[in-house]
Amino acid sequence: MPYKLFDNKKITVQHKSRPSDYCMPSMQMASDHYNIGIVTSGDRQTITPNESFEYHAGYVSMIPPFLLHRTLSLSKEPYEGYLIKFSLE
Repeated sequence: MPYKLFDNKKITVQHKSRPSDYCMPSMQMASDHYNIGIVTSGDRQTITPNESFEYHAGYVSMIPPFLLHRTLSLSKEPYEGYLIKFSLE
């Protein structure tokens, strides 16, 4: 399950760095926040029950709360980027 926002926070920004073969272990969804991802390195694919999309270095993606999804690697380049989480409020 994705990590929830920290107590009393409305927004957080996290630097993410993952090896080239990292994939989320299963489908997951956030229940208390939106996610905006900014990719600075690597190639990723996000799958949902209804669609899938790819994003690469320089792309920005957004996942709303309660959307079941899984993120997979698309290349041998390590993933690096920033994850911005903000509350439903």
